[in-house]
Amino acid sequence: MMMNKQGNFMQANENKQIILNFMQLLGSNQIDKLTAFMHDDLTWIIPQDPKYSTMAGNRNKTQWIELYSSFLAKMPNGARYEVIGITAENDRVALEAESFADTPLGEFHNRYHFLFVFKDGKILTAKEYADSLFMYKFKQKNLDFFVRLIKNKWFK
Repeated sequence: MMMNKQGNFMQANENKQIILNFMQLLGSNQIDKLTAFMHDDLTWIIPQDPKYSTMAGNRNKTQWIELYSSFLAKMPNGARYEVIGITAENDRVALEAESFADTPLGEFHNRYHFLFVFKDGKILTAKEYADSLFMYKFKQKNLDFFVRLIKNKWFK
């Protein structure tokens, strides 16, 4: 029994380090390096209401690459993720983080909780919980910008 607990502890620490390495790359355009951390059967879940978020839903590895690439396209200098806390047990790693990025429409900032599940030393499942209020405010700020732009252009 002690060997099993020791093995689980060591595996949890290895998984934790894999996620810390993954998070250092997240926000960069190094997609090949990021996907090397992912299991071929990856499921990336963003559990939000699709009525309010186009990012909501479950994606396989290929679909995640498409989503991630479109996200990065809006951030010419990439994004930076700051790890706030991390906990690991057996094949699961929970991580709190904040993101920071400059976009053509202003600064983007959000808070996240990720839950990663491992299989064969790679990320099999990722659940990405983002702060919907931050996302709403950013969208609203952008919408207000476009409304002002249209009013100034056509209603002078």
